[in-house]
Amino acid sequence: MTRKSVPVVSPTNRYTRIAAAELARLTGLIAAIGPSLPVAVVGDLNVPRNSAALADFVAAAGLRDILAGDTRPTYRPTPRWPSPPALDHVLVRAAAGETLTGSADFVFQDKVTLGDGRQAYLSDHYGVQAQLIRSN
Repeated sequence: MTRKSVPVVSPTNRYTRIAAAELARLTGLIAAIGPSLPVAVVGDLNVPRNSAALADFVAAAGLRDILAGDTRPTYRPTPRWPSPPALDHVLVRAAAGETLTGSADFVFQDKVTLGDGRQAYLSDHYGVQAQLIRSN
């Protein structure tokens, strides 16, 4: 998706238009998955959780955001970007006749010791650990 260094802000922003087009394509792919199957869209979509492009995608694809309302950044803050938005998502759609609930939290926020003894972060993003529960 779009580069994470540029936040998606307005509908006329070049990155917003690219993200919206990519999400529209993903909406079509999700629509092709029969309603008897649950759907999970997870990962770095490079659109902020509070963006209109993401809200439109979630509504059009019939998804629910497991992390809705969580404003913590998922991209590791840096001196050049001290307040990044939440760019990683856990979006779900239950199968017909079922309920899909879940929770998620962030992992791998601290440095780890590598095999050679150096301390390093595993990624520029925090890991997102999700638990999803299907029920009838």
